[in-house]
Amino acid sequence: MPPFPCVLARRWRLVHEAERLGSAQKAVQENKASVRVVEMWCRRAKATGTVDDTPRAGKPRAPLASREATLLLREGVKRGDQCPQLAKMMQERLGVTWSADTVRRYMDKYLARRMRPRKRVSLIAKHMRARLCFAKQWVRKSWHNVVVTNKKYFRLSNKGPGNEEWVLFEDEPLTMVS
Repeated sequence: MPPFPCVLARRWRLVHEAERLGSAQKAVQENKASVRVVEMWCRRAKATGTVDDTPRAGKPRAPLASREATLLLREGVKRGDQCPQLAKMMQERLGVTWSADTVRRYMDKYLARRMRPRKRVSLIAKHMRARLCFAKQWVRKSWHNVVVTNKKYFRLSNKGPGNEEWVLFEDEPLTMVS
């Protein structure tokens, strides 16, 4: 990624000030930068004609952020595919190889989250009376501070093994009625 325009402008200002004043030391006093930095940008400007950053070492990131890739991932999530199937689908349709871990990292960060379906328990009248009776016996404080409802939601933790599914950020979590 190229540097911001304001960064490039500052670098060029350092180079021009050093040339105008005749030394890096004088340019440092006016621009609040170190001598080493001014000399480095002057050398790079002379050698390459630009003050851009040097290319980064290492393998470039996978272009998962492309529109086609994102649409394919969304389609796979809606079908209920897991990361290995998504990576295979991307290879077949786009012709680019990505590992399942790369797909998982991208989805975790930008596209979806892994969740287990939340469980909604239907309470019958007998269970509600039993819970109310237990609560009245168990609570030692004022009964006016206790709230009882006729429905209870359990949201399972998303840690450990289980039947997790990808849920897009804009979608509601799945509900499983027991």
